[in-house]
Amino acid sequence: MNHGAGWIIFEESYPDGIRRLLSILPARRNPKEVTRFLQQSYVDRFATIDEKLHFKKNPKFRPFSVLVDIHGGPMSIGHGPFYFAIYARKIVCEGNCLTFYYKIAANRDDPLNPVFEERAQSLPIGA
Repeated sequence: MNHGAGWIIFEESYPDGIRRLLSILPARRNPKEVTRFLQQSYVDRFATIDEKLHFKKNPKFRPFSVLVDIHGGPMSIGHGPFYFAIYARKIVCEGNCLTFYYKIAANRDDPLNPVFEERAQSLPIGA
């Protein structure tokens, strides 16, 4: 069943290749809100208590930086595991598999006119 658009937030660990769904945010969330959510989620899980307290008092303190694609592609934070946020144009859930479709700038030779390519990824859910 097609569930429309939304932001897919997932974790991926290298080199073991473990991938898991963390959250699905509404499509109406703007990239800045998604960036804040991604950073807060990562801080909650991986920051030391000192970093968490400092982040609470000073939100401009960035113990972990979110990398944002200027062409609206995937956002990421971390260094093993990584958290990713991708704006999905279409989200399909079948059984224990979530498949999402998105566009990514595949050719950036002309920064003002990148060539976009449709992509899809699947994530296991449940368990």
